[in-house]
Amino acid sequence: MRRLAIAAEVEPLTQVKMICAMHEGHRLAKQERITPRDLEGENMIGSIPVAAQHYGLEQDTLNQAGTRVRHVIKTHTSHTRYAMVANRLGLSIVEPFAAKIWSRHGVVVRPFSGDISYDYVLAYPGGSIRSGLMHDFRDAALTVAKNYWGLLSPPSRSTQTCRCRVRRRTRRFARGCSAAASSRCFARGS
Repeated sequence: MRRLAIAAEVEPLTQVKMICAMHEGHRLAKQERITPRDLEGENMIGSIPVAAQHYGLEQDTLNQAGTRVRHVIKTHTSHTRYAMVANRLGLSIVEPFAAKIWSRHGVVVRPFSGDISYDYVLAYPGGSIRSGLMHDFRDAALTVAKNYWGLLSPPSRSTQTCRCRVRRRTRRFARGCSAAASSRCFARGS
């Protein structure tokens, strides 16, 4: 079987530290910060490793602290973990994005002192022209990251994608478009 390397262009969104989610009635909810040692003997809702993602950092952090927990269940998604926390099945080390939604269901989150963080990026097929829809998706993702999650400073203009707003059905490069020479003009990509 012959494998082809597929290039991708990556635009960083943010790096996010994981947090500890628990039901508001849990004894640790009174603490300002949760350490790996605080989790000793706790029922935990863990994550199932997915081939493209590595969540071994959680277990490595607990092992380094000498902390033993009881993984009562492992799931693929953070929303499922939040739902199980809301139903008092245990605590979970999760991403912060869904915390706002689940706070209405009795879930509180605290910073986790373990050094677990993940990079979130927008990835594009390498060498291709990006469509207007792709640009709209990018803008929406950056807006949500900035306004809803409060994670980003304003989007950087360091990427080489065109920011002009020529109608998608126009096939000419926009006047003054810096990306026109590299075939990445918004006007070309519909």
